Amino acid sequence: MPVALYSLCGNWKKRDQMVEHVCDAQLQLYAKLGLARQQLRNFQVFDEPIALYFTVNKTMGIGPKMDSAVMIQNVMVAVKTRGLDTCPQAAWIQFHGIGMGVLNTPQDEELVCTVRLGYADPEHIVNNFITLRIAVEEFAVFMDE
Repeated sequence: MPVALYSLCGNWKKRDQMVEHVCDAQLQLYAKLGLARQQLRNFQVFDEPIALYFTVNKTMGIGPKMDSAVMIQNVMVAVKTRGLDTCPQAAWIQFHGIGMGVLNTPQDEELVCTVRLGYADPEHIVNNFITLRIAVEEFAVFMDE
């Protein structure tokens, strides 16, 4: 699949506020870390010993992708309760075809994300980077009864 289908921070003519916020946070972090260096670290899997690759069938719609996101979050919480840290990654999605080929996955599967398991370095800048927060009223709608 073309990279553009997976790009969150692509060259869209109009991006909504939440996407804009995510892209700004990513650019701020990369500016602190050095973009090229951070991108390389993404593909060196942060030197973590374990990598999980989550896929879904290409014919599935948004529902199963949401289900897989919830399952991935549960895996990350379960891993944390056992003393390990996780790092979810979308970077590998742009190389979906290569990754899926190396993993020898069926042609009808697509990569949702990868998650790295290991031990976080509490002193590393990425583990101390705090993004700007948007007030909940800016992205949620509260309905009166």
